Amino acid sequence: MRASKHVPTSSRPNFLVVAASARFIVQAIVAAGYTASAVDGFADLETQRNTEHCLRTDLSHSGALTHKVYEHCCSLMQKNDYTALVFGPGTESCLDVLQQLTAAVPLAGNQMETMRRCAQRSYFDMQSAALHDLMIPLPMDGGLWVRRANNSSGGGHAELSNISSSGGGHVERSNMHLDSGGDHAERSNIHSNDGPAERGNISNDDGHTELSNISNDDGHAERSNMRLDNDDHHDSQSTPYLAASVVSQLFVAAHGQTKTLGFSTQWQSQHNPQRPFCFGGAINCSNLDAAACSRAERCADYFARTLSLRGLNNIDYLWNDQHLYFLELNPRPSSSMQLYEDVLQHDLFAVHWQACRSSVPCVHQLQTKQPAEVRAYAPIYMQTDCLLPAGFDAWPEGTTDRPDTHSARLALTAGQPLCTVTASGDSSNETLTLLQQRTRQVLTAVGQPQ
Repeated sequence: MRASKHVPTSSRPNFLVVAASARFIVQAIVAAGYTASAVDGFADLETQRNTEHCLRTDLSHSGALTHKVYEHCCSLMQKNDYTALVFGPGTESCLDVLQQLTAAVPLAGNQMETMRRCAQRSYFDMQSAALHDLMIPLPMDGGLWVRRANNSSGGGHAELSNISSSGGGHVERSNMHLDSGGDHAERSNIHSNDGPAERGNISNDDGHTELSNISNDDGHAERSNMRLDNDDHHDSQSTPYLAASVVSQLFVAAHGQTKTLGFSTQWQSQHNPQRPFCFGGAINCSNLDAAACSRAERCADYFARTLSLRGLNNIDYLWNDQHLYFLELNPRPSSSMQLYEDVLQHDLFAVHWQACRSSVPCVHQLQTKQPAEVRAYAPIYMQTDCLLPAGFDAWPEGTTDRPDTHSARLALTAGQPLCTVTASGDSSNETLTLLQQRTRQVLTAVGQPQ
């Protein structure tokens, strides 16, 4: 099947979004006053309600799009006129077939060659010297290596692999998850204070920023630990630890310049010991100090010039209170954009679209403001196999990415993403507490263990 070329007949921009999960992009498109269709792996209720057309396509076991997405896109493109394509998370796995679509409809984003480069670790290996000069080395420069892993919730997230430069080393990325309750001031270093850092940083009461200590379920406070050793069976007494957190930088680029919109902190899901690096959620706070933020902004500028980046992009880093390591660059809108919908004077996707068309002359002069609230979101994964009855609608407030059960019951298997919970508040502690409450409510509603 070949994509046929259409010229949009309406003056209102109409976008076709292709992603493993397209919901946050189509919502941003609609908020900007445009229209959208989507081909994604879930066709959840929120995506359906925000699109003119929505087709569900196959996902691989790792949650990435498969080559079947091409046929679904062609079927929509033959019947509808689209202003531009928007590629989101999960598209890295099938760039070759997706490039064929751009012969018929332009891409609202970076060039395909740029996306191809960023999907290859070898490209960033060649940038090692430049990153070292920016004081943001690759983890492999310290004996760590990074591999990519596409998952259904967060897209192409980097994982630290179980090898090191000397071979056979064991590496675990930061294990951050929500505390089960109790005294958050003692159990977690993500909580509020009386100072101005409350909204922008994850900090303790004396105002010093710290690594996010989202406690484990037994209530013992733990730092996010990245374990480095040469034996999978070393005990905790003999294992050296590097406390670290994963920080994501969202920025808009145009004309070789960038404007950072925010730094968010990510954590990993604990739902499956066999997949310890699944995306577990994010909050629009970070513990980066001013010097680290400045280095990250220079890093974004460097890649904007080197790759001619345009529109919304994000870079993931590893941060351990002293050192910032480069993990990956996602040259496309990332799921963290939903945390920053109000930081610009204009709608976020409108700015993305203008930047892609080079209609933003001085992107670094864009005026930003602090988010009105501390926001967070987290995917919920099935703990056991489950059958949702037809018409199931017992979703608590703050739930999105909900599966469609209107016409038929839905069988879900253990490990499969169910939905996403969102929360906002005046402090990170308030937000995370609410996020956890809603997580429990969802698990209870679908009969899952907690």
